[in-house]
Amino acid sequence: MMSPIVNPNAHGAASQGSIVGSKYSDELNTAYLYAYRRSITTIPYINSANLMGVLTREQLAKIIVNFAMKVMEREPDTTKDCYFNDLVGVTTEMKTYIKVACQLDLMGVGIDKFYPKNKVTRAEFGTILSRSLRGSTYNQDGADFYSSHLAALNGLGIIKQIDNP
Repeated sequence: MMSPIVNPNAHGAASQGSIVGSKYSDELNTAYLYAYRRSITTIPYINSANLMGVLTREQLAKIIVNFAMKVMEREPDTTKDCYFNDLVGVTTEMKTYIKVACQLDLMGVGIDKFYPKNKVTRAEFGTILSRSLRGSTYNQDGADFYSSHLAALNGLGIIKQIDNP
């Protein structure tokens, strides 16, 4: 698999990730270690990972691309152009993740603005996670693009609350 994704271990980061001194629950510690060991996150120490902070669309692109390619073994369609006209000031690394997220049909499909600095809503996160697991199975057009995705995740026991997207 040819991946544009950087392996954090190549830069001398802790090979297992560190939860030493963690301020988080066992559940979040376990989730963080899972994500770090699979290079879904590249932050080597949990207390630096901002687990309870705001997630932007460009950050989610990086996380979901790493998950889709490294865990779900999905491959991007590199023939897709996926150009967005609002990426001025976005780093080259994040532009790569944004493009690959589009080429994987996870984010930015059929739009010309990506809004990289916007906060991710619960509806967007659920939709994108669902797409990484089941592809376009639950896609629907319109303002309510997310309800089928959230219901599917709920049915799998992945999320509990689906009434406040």
